[in-house]
Amino acid sequence: MYKCPNGTVAGGFEALLILLRRLTYPNRLCDLCQLFRRPELELSMIVHEVTKFFVSIGGGEGRGEGMMAAMFSVLLEFIISLNLRL
Repeated sequence: MYKCPNGTVAGGFEALLILLRRLTYPNRLCDLCQLFRRPELELSMIVHEVTKFFVSIGGGEGRGEGMMAAMFSVLLEFIISLNLRL
């Protein structure tokens, strides 16, 4: 569960989907409003909170490889939890 400074709350799965969708090209926040039924401000804050989480478990800023490894690890755990085969 992610709680933003303005009080916006998003579940872990929804927050992860918002971040992944935001990172795909081309997706601006305004493009995601209709898909996730949230205003741009909320989407921006959710993306920020999830990114902060991955940076914190990935070794801090400036260590992109740690962040990518952390994201991969979380995604892999999620896929396994859904009992999907790779």
